[in-house]
Amino acid sequence: QTQVRWIWETYLEDPGQMKDWRAAPILADLKGLAPAHLIVGSLDPLQDDSSNMAAALKAAGIPCSLTVYQGINHGFIRYGRLIGTARRAIADCAAALKAAFAR
Repeated sequence: QTQVRWIWETYLEDPGQMKDWRAAPILADLKGLAPAHLIVGSLDPLQDDSSNMAAALKAAGIPCSLTVYQGINHGFIRYGRLIGTARRAIADCAAALKAAFAR
């Protein structure tokens, strides 16, 4: 909880913004969104948020998949040149996007 609190304090100018859907998309009206493919590392302090968002999307009737990459932290996808798991995640995202466009 301390780490997540620090993340919010660093990310937002005002704690009141925590209730703004633009800072916390899970608070938005999710109905009618496009299919979603969420990715998260198993070591990401925001992993629970990703799981909660996937559940909220599914509850709103949005097709959603969530892939948890083991042993990886937040922001790993930026390191595709260095980390094989990031390259795999990029390929998985591309495949999910291709499948969504095929619908």
